[in-house]
Amino acid sequence: MIPSLREIVKPYSPYAPTLLRWVTGMFLLAHGIPKLFQIPSFAAGVEESIVGFPIHYVVVAGTLIVENALALCLIFGFKVRETALITACWFFGIAFVAHGTKIGLLFNLASGDDQVKFEYPFLIAVNCLVLSIRGAGKFAIDPED
Repeated sequence: MIPSLREIVKPYSPYAPTLLRWVTGMFLLAHGIPKLFQIPSFAAGVEESIVGFPIHYVVVAGTLIVENALALCLIFGFKVRETALITACWFFGIAFVAHGTKIGLLFNLASGDDQVKFEYPFLIAVNCLVLSIRGAGKFAIDPED
């Protein structure tokens, strides 16, 4: 008798949040590290397109913290539920406030296939929301509850 797909994958299900946590953290880090090396131009872009002086410094600092420090927390599994919830809230805000107004309705219908417009931050936000609900999975600094 051929086993069902559920029976085949069930032993690996505790590792699914781990994989999601690692991949989400790595994507966040890959998105955030270049901003560390271009802080003045990043700050100027935020000031020009999102919020003006002096509030743009809060957005820049928050973005650098979320995309670098919290990404490392996700990768290593430190306070995953809290880290993921903060990151989800931040990226929902980024998706709708910073990128949502530039794309018409919801998706990149008018501006081409540019991943940093809406889909990328929205996907990161949903991934982090799932992690905040599910938890860290295996191989985390904090034990799974």
